[in-house]
Amino acid sequence: MPKPADPQRRQREIAAEIASLGLCLPGSLVERMTRCGSPRCRCHSDPSQLHGPYPSWIRKTGTKTITRTLTPAQAERYRSLFDNTKRLRELITELETLSAQTIEQAEGWAPPPDTRAGHSSYSENTATDNVSPPQPKTRRGYSKDTQIQC
Repeated sequence: MPKPADPQRRQREIAAEIASLGLCLPGSLVERMTRCGSPRCRCHSDPSQLHGPYPSWIRKTGTKTITRTLTPAQAERYRSLFDNTKRLRELITELETLSAQTIEQAEGWAPPPDTRAGHSSYSENTATDNVSPPQPKTRRGYSKDTQIQC
């Protein structure tokens, strides 16, 4: 990790790495087991023997969840794009932490009291920093805006 004294250099390094990432696919690459519609199939027996595993790409678009079943070749071909998305999120989190530390130093503000040496007190998941109030649960126990993370 670079010295905190040179945040501009680290900012340039982060920007260069983001620029070199290439395409990034949102959502998750998962392997799913499924049950078919045939009532006499083994997947409906007790204990069930589900079909699969099938690689699937799951993502949110607005309020809708989109699921695409992929071939094994497609899953391997796109795996690096999901890795790029994960790295992009890591770099954005680092850039946000660097920005907050720089502003605190420039303003002369003391770091938050729970800061330990070498550990940032800033949230690793910045999505929780600016959240709206909790949503009511639906009948299945999930809020309507549940998102799938990679």
